Amino acid sequence: MVTPAPTAPQTLSTSRASPHEKPARLAQVAHEPVAWRGSLDAGRVVAIIGSRKPSPESLHFARTLARACARAGVVVASGGAVGIDIAAHRAALDAGGITWAVIATPPERYFPAEHTGFLRALPNRRGTLVWTATSGAPTPRCFHRRNRVLVALADVVVVVQAATRSGSTNAGGSALALHKPLLVVPGCPWDPRFAGSLELLTSGASVIEGPERLLRVLGATSQLGLPGPAKPLPLPWPLPWPLPLPFPTPPPKPSPDLPPGVPPQLLSAISQVPVFAEEIAVLAQLDLATTLCALLTLSLENVVVEDLGGRYRLA
Repeated sequence: MVTPAPTAPQTLSTSRASPHEKPARLAQVAHEPVAWRGSLDAGRVVAIIGSRKPSPESLHFARTLARACARAGVVVASGGAVGIDIAAHRAALDAGGITWAVIATPPERYFPAEHTGFLRALPNRRGTLVWTATSGAPTPRCFHRRNRVLVALADVVVVVQAATRSGSTNAGGSALALHKPLLVVPGCPWDPRFAGSLELLTSGASVIEGPERLLRVLGATSQLGLPGPAKPLPLPWPLPWPLPLPFPTPPPKPSPDLPPGVPPQLLSAISQVPVFAEEIAVLAQLDLATTLCALLTLSLENVVVEDLGGRYRLA
């Protein structure tokens, strides 16, 4: 008896006629290695992400969002991690929907190990498994790459709960850098479990208070009889705790004079949210070598700051 060869994972493809090209959803991260099993065809996709150690209320909220999206025909994507991620995946499947898991490890080396069975079976359960690494053990940079790919695949990104310097905060920063709508669940300002969430809210994200808000932003409201897409929430916004509002808006910083040799479009691709040089190069439509040289010049001029991990932000 001849054992059939294992099915090769799908490669980067925008159509069946062009099997070696990336789908349009991945155009913003064209430099990243991506492969998958399953389908990446979808009308609307939401990424629901958050803490690996969420509060019970955050876990319930993530499941509520995922179920509402699945029932409205929206694909729910997440990172396959413990906590908010796996809750969103499972809630979408339980509601009869489709979910995509984007992982930072090769498909034969699942992380976390306790999700091996779920991730391995996902392509056979109305799901798609996407990976951004081909070999080796995961490193922090692998997870940052995973976050960028996950954000690129989504039409809207939702951060349910994020501590500061967390993977969810990093993914939210990628959403802002790639100009994806970013909705964040606010938390008490004295709760460190939501410190990253508040950072994102003060950097340009909008508040989400329930699934109706998300479905309006996605334009997926017809199944629920809701009105059409809502306009983005203005900032400052009313937050759900007793604080003096509105928050004062700081005066805009004057645009610095660019040193010689720095392309003018580079500065518009940098914000207060730290991002990698590769993302800045994509947004500014420059090659990486030019971008790195200009970032070094701006760093010496104290216009930008290089944070730990090789990410850049305005000073």
